[in-house]
Amino acid sequence: MDFPVEHLDNIAVACRPDTPLPAGDSRYCQLDGLRQRGGLAQLKAEMRALPEETNFLHRCLCGHRGSGKSTELIAFEDWAKRAGYFPIRVDVDERLGLIALEATDLFFLAATVVDEQVRPEGCPELDSARRAVAQWFAEKVIEDSQARESTLAMEASAQLEGNAFSLAKLGTKFNAGIKSNSKHAETVRERLRNFPDTLIDRAGYLLDQANACLAQLGFGRGALLIFDNLDKFPPSHIDRALYQSHGVMKQLRCHSLFVIPISLEYQPLSGPIQDCYGQNVVLPMLSLRRKSSTWRRTVAESDYDAEAIATMRTVLDRRLVVEKLLQNPIDAAWLVRLSGGCLRDLLHFVSDAVRHLEEEDSILTHTALVRSIQTYRASLQRRLDAEDFAALAAIADRKGEQVPMERRRRLLYERFALEYLDENVQPWIDIHPLILEMEPFQHALQHFRRRT
Repeated sequence: MDFPVEHLDNIAVACRPDTPLPAGDSRYCQLDGLRQRGGLAQLKAEMRALPEETNFLHRCLCGHRGSGKSTELIAFEDWAKRAGYFPIRVDVDERLGLIALEATDLFFLAATVVDEQVRPEGCPELDSARRAVAQWFAEKVIEDSQARESTLAMEASAQLEGNAFSLAKLGTKFNAGIKSNSKHAETVRERLRNFPDTLIDRAGYLLDQANACLAQLGFGRGALLIFDNLDKFPPSHIDRALYQSHGVMKQLRCHSLFVIPISLEYQPLSGPIQDCYGQNVVLPMLSLRRKSSTWRRTVAESDYDAEAIATMRTVLDRRLVVEKLLQNPIDAAWLVRLSGGCLRDLLHFVSDAVRHLEEEDSILTHTALVRSIQTYRASLQRRLDAEDFAALAAIADRKGEQVPMERRRRLLYERFALEYLDENVQPWIDIHPLILEMEPFQHALQHFRRRT
């Protein structure tokens, strides 16, 4: 399908809120300026300046739900290739299921995906490294005499007897066993945990040889593993695998990016997070207002940065022809304001408006857009109580430090409040604009201002 679309029937495809854009998609917008050059822009700058002979870079990335993290990560892969890295993104949850993750799981997963993705011809050292890891793993697999009939054990036995090793094939069967709660797979996992040094050494040798081969292909900076969807695991599991075991994980002989739960940025479980991988890379919302801006009675009356609104409107312009599909094209700027810089919410407003149209409507009417906003606002209001509104009033008046941390974290996680970066790349939070015109919030804000 060509974008921007001109027909009402195509809006659902053009504006899917939960679907990240593939690399090179014409709908992608470069919006780093609205993040105050924070997040991935800072990471790119660090990686550009990284000497090729330096130690490997290991970073943790987290992002607010709806900030566009998945789309930005896909675009980041494309940038990394141009910068001389060989990015390999692995969806950890899809590979392993939501297991009680350990550092050794990530090491073996790293070896497996490198075996799958890095296969240049004429690299005998890499072939030897693959063989060493696969043979060692196969030996560990068949040590359990009670599980000789498992598919994993049969594959390992066949490889040992045939002397032809495939780590990728073994890894696929191993991962399938983990996801299905196979007792044999768990036994093998336990063995890997009992031999971490051997696993680290053999995986490290494999990665070293892979990086050498990649350099010959023009990727002088080597492999960059992006461990995606770690934010779907319980924070305690990620804390154990990454933070408590950071000394182990930093022995991974390639650049790596771990996409972690954002709660570990706000509430670390194992001491200062910067002591492990440096400061987390946090992807904030798109900033449409300044920290000094004040809220008035309505969103329309409140202070916004006109240039920022125009920049974010390109998100809509690249997906649909606004002048043809919106009854009132000026509604585009209104929707951007209401989104608070949350890409997912902006797309939701538009895609949801379609179901509020009358049968005879051939364009997005203002009435349908209003109903979409009202429906979304009502869904938010149902989940807020009087104490939430009091906390949001404090946040709206830039007194968010008065709100207990636990409540602040919940409001951010549920997107009642949104985090931005200021011009000094320092975080600040504001209310979601949809909150502003709720009657209970207006009462809470008036009460807060009278008290202060």
